Amino acid sequence: MIHANRMTGPSQRQVRATGWQVRVTGWQLRWTGWQVRTTAWQVRGTGWQVRAIAGQVRVTAWQVRVRATAWQVRTTAWQVRTTGWQVKATAWQVGATAWQVIGTGWQVRGTGWQVRARGWQVRGTAWQVRARGWQVRGTGWQVRVTGWQVRATGWQVRARGWQVRGTGWQVRVTGWQVRGTGWQVRGTGWQVRARGWQVRGTGWQVRGTGWQVRVTGWQVRGTGWQVRGTGWQVRGTGWQVRGTAWQVRGTGWQVRARGWQVRVRGWQVRVTGWQVRVTGWQVRGTGWQVRARGWQVRGTGWQVRGTGWQVRGTGWQVRGTGWQVRGTGWQVRVRGWQVRAL
Repeated sequence: MIHANRMTGPSQRQVRATGWQVRVTGWQLRWTGWQVRTTAWQVRGTGWQVRAIAGQVRVTAWQVRVRATAWQVRTTAWQVRTTGWQVKATAWQVGATAWQVIGTGWQVRGTGWQVRARGWQVRGTAWQVRARGWQVRGTGWQVRVTGWQVRATGWQVRARGWQVRGTGWQVRVTGWQVRGTGWQVRGTGWQVRARGWQVRGTGWQVRGTGWQVRVTGWQVRGTGWQVRGTGWQVRGTGWQVRGTAWQVRGTGWQVRARGWQVRVRGWQVRVTGWQVRVTGWQVRGTGWQVRARGWQVRGTGWQVRGTGWQVRGTGWQVRGTGWQVRGTGWQVRVRGWQVRAL
């Protein structure tokens, strides 16, 4: 998850023939391109740039800082009823936002976005850049002079900011805002009022479900998840990680630093990390790993072998579709468009 901090920048709005600009929150789309100045996602240089003559899109390095976050999938199902998040044995499902993972691929029911075994796939034809901007013919993605626009789904960026007409997503001068769902970023951080997600200053918080991230660590009040200092802790269920050992207070299960192991239905808890052999989820020392589904986190970055998404050390990479970020910047190889580092 991304840790949102205060986004700074001079108060200035600018809309030119080829682009627009928002500097108050730190998100910046200059006349040449996008720039995000936060502690997590960061485009250091001038940002996204589209040149019609050279057919080239230039950005600097996307930087993703994934802190100590660990999703757990049991053999049954994790479910957050208030927000609609649900993890079943076969598929991740977000009921509220229509995001859904069925079998091998991510799928957004309303918008048509889908990730299959080969990688991210837009059900239409392909990305295309016309004189007025980026356009995906099948899905309706298009960037006009005034901003980004998705005709079919309702995504649109106007002079004041990002806006999704159908879903209510909007970015104003003060920050990201989702009117319908309640997502909002104002000055200090992300905030979701309607659904309960809220980021204030230093940490994420979900009021309805109790999810909260404080300065000392991740905390889920309602569900009991909490990370303080050295370890994860689940108050309601009794799961707790202190120092080097996993511990379940209620059930009596405990894994200590001396090498005790817990093996139940393929679940294995070692001193270095969690491991689920049946489902393929694995956490050993440095990061999460899902072997059955292809998701893998080893040391520095996330990697999805089955779908083609890959983060190794410095950048994201999508092998199937040709999107690639290696070290310095994005690169698109399918249609010949390239996103290189400045």
